[in-house]
Amino acid sequence: MERSDAKSLDSFFKYEGGKKENKSESYFLPCALILKGLGLTEADLHRDIATIKVDFLLKIISEIAKFQKFDETYYSENYRDIEGARLSGVVPSLHSHFVETGYLEGRLPYEIPFDADWYYSHYVDLADVYAAHDAVGLRQHFVNTGHLEGRAGTAATLSEAERWQGWLAGARAA
Repeated sequence: MERSDAKSLDSFFKYEGGKKENKSESYFLPCALILKGLGLTEADLHRDIATIKVDFLLKIISEIAKFQKFDETYYSENYRDIEGARLSGVVPSLHSHFVETGYLEGRLPYEIPFDADWYYSHYVDLADVYAAHDAVGLRQHFVNTGHLEGRAGTAATLSEAERWQGWLAGARAA
């Protein structure tokens, strides 16, 4: 994607804190432009499989990442390599790193809620590897593996995790 295309796409996604800046003057992104950017036509939407332009897909993913909750202190403390790159001027900001590459690398933007007791009791397969009282090991599993598998870290986040798992399972089966 050329630089001018990326810059113009940025103007399509003008939100502040998950809300449109000005509803009466906000730009409404036509689905046809997204399809065009992905290299798809409306007819492609009626097929089971379509080939898309990866560079545009990555831009859409980055745009979605912009609106995730982000804790600069958490990111700095947990990703010292990126903090070092920021301090040396290689990375302009921690948030820009997360948006442009960190999200795609599986880095977490903030400390995701986690309850070791609930996690252990809900995901019974963990009993084969972890002791019930191993809160540190369970947390490491969640951060390094479980979260990436789509597991919830708390009872309060379970329904949302299951909703996404169901949607993804349906998408894979199609």
